[in-house]
Order: sequence, then C-alpha cells, then structure tokens
Amino acid sequence: MNIRTIKIPSMNEEHLPTLIIILVLILVFLIGNFFPTNVSYKTTENYTEQVPYTENVPLQYSIVKPLNASGNDIQIVIMNTDNVAGTYNANFLFSRADNGKTSTITKSINLIAGETGVIAVSTNEINLSKSYGEGYTFSYSATIIPSQKAVQKTRVETKTGEVTKEKQVNLWVFIIRSFLNSLQSFLNSL
Repeated sequence: MNIRTIKIPSMNEEHLPTLIIILVLILVFLIGNFFPTNVSYKTTENYTEQVPYTENVPLQYSIVKPLNASGNDIQIVIMNTDNVAGTYNANFLFSRADNGKTSTITKSINLIAGETGVIAVSTNEINLSKSYGEGYTFSYSATIIPSQKAVQKTRVETKTGEVTKEKQVNLWVFIIRSFLNSLQSFLNSL
C-alpha cells in the first residue's frame, strides 16, 4: 500500500494579516445577511386635509305672491325661508310705454326666519313724467336682492409633505449604501 502525504504549507507571519482581513470580511458578510437592521429615510408623500373657509351666500326666500298692482301700489309678497333674519331689497323698474323713460325705485324689508312680508311701491312715487297730472301707461318688473350670510364650509386640499419612514435592510446592504453615500458627499464637497 502506497500512502501519499500532502504537505500543508506552514502559516508564516506575513500571511496572518491577510487571513484576519478575509475572516473579518466573511464574518461581516454573514452577520449582515442574517441580522437585518432598521434604517430611517425621508420621503415626500401626498396627503389630504380638510380646510375650513367662509363663504357669503344670499339668504333664501320664496315669492308667496308675484308682482302685481293692488290699488295705488305695485307689490310683491315674499317669505324668508332661511334660518336667519335678513334684509330683502326689491328693485322695481318702471318703464313708460310711449317715450321709453325708465325709473328705478328700491324698497327694503327686514324679515326674521319664516316671516312673510310685502314690499310695495306707491304709483305716486313713480316719476316718469315731467308734467304732473299727465296720464300714461307703464310696465313694471322687480328684482329681489337678499342680504348675505357667512357660511362655514370645508374643502379637501391635497398637500405634499416630507415624512420619515423606516425599512428593514440587511446590514451588508446598509454598510455598502452608507459608504457610497459618504463617498458621494465627499466628492460633491470637492
């Protein structure tokens, strides 16, 4: 029987630092792969927010009796259907049929919530003629202009903000990325 022997070179002191570096790198690589670490990072995200604002809206009303002539008055009957009191203006427009002259008269009424009121103009107040006593015909119309109230409303706004999050990475990837980031910062500072 022939036995061969293999000669293993002896470890000399010059190879010891290289061997230690290789063992440390292997150990770091193994630890890095088996033990994840949490890393904080910043990112930008969109989010929505309810934003309050104030809007002025006209008071609500309904016409109970449309514009009509009653005796010497031209009148309209309205009801405050809103939940707050307010002033209602009626702009009466009178137009003379034969010469086209016009006259506007504004009348107001204050009504509490749910109240009904009459806004009227006397025909004696209409000044469409230069000489008194002259008979003429005219047409009329009225526009109701209610006062306004402030109403609180909200709207959804999309905003962008920076947030800090965490994620798990293995230690080896973390070390490499940290080194590359440091290297990039160093190069940028040159």
